[in-house]
Amino acid sequence: RIKWKNAVAGAKTDENIQKIQKLLNDKVKLRERTLETVKDLPAREQYPYTKNLTAYKNDVAERTKQLDDFIKKRDEAKKKEEEDLKKLSNELQQLTNLTNADRTKYLGMRKSATNAIILERAKADDDRKKKAAKAKADANAKAKAEANAKAKAEANAKAAANAKAKAEKDKQNKLRANTAKMLPWGVASDHRPVLATFELR
Repeated sequence: RIKWKNAVAGAKTDENIQKIQKLLNDKVKLRERTLETVKDLPAREQYPYTKNLTAYKNDVAERTKQLDDFIKKRDEAKKKEEEDLKKLSNELQQLTNLTNADRTKYLGMRKSATNAIILERAKADDDRKKKAAKAKADANAKAKAEANAKAKAEANAKAAANAKAKAEKDKQNKLRANTAKMLPWGVASDHRPVLATFELR
């Protein structure tokens, strides 16, 4: 503040006063822009941008460039982060044996591991799940085949038994019919005997 006051006091012309006023306005605008830009940084990282920010010194152009460089690097880093995240997400989607919870877990590891390491672990996990799923599918297929074979064998055995019983029944019926034709008095009923009269010839 003292330097600003001294500068104003030492101004000899209106032009000098206007230059000081313009510098002050530029400094205020730069300060607002700087504080808004670096507000999310830790205090120690903000310091190089905020130190002596409003001091009486014609360094607006230099500080503006410094801030613009920071913004450019920040935006480039953010863009790269988004691209890396999208790339990893797409690669995880290709691992079809992983669940959505698995993919979320691996995406959450990006703060402590590179995409390459995360993808390597995810592929190993996907391979384990794939083998386990295949083993389960094979076991289910085997159990189903065995059940079908057993059911078919039982059905065949039942059909054979029914055919045998029918053949035996048909045989007995045929025998009874033939016997009835051969005997003059017919075949006795199971419940009522039939008396036959023999006629001598």
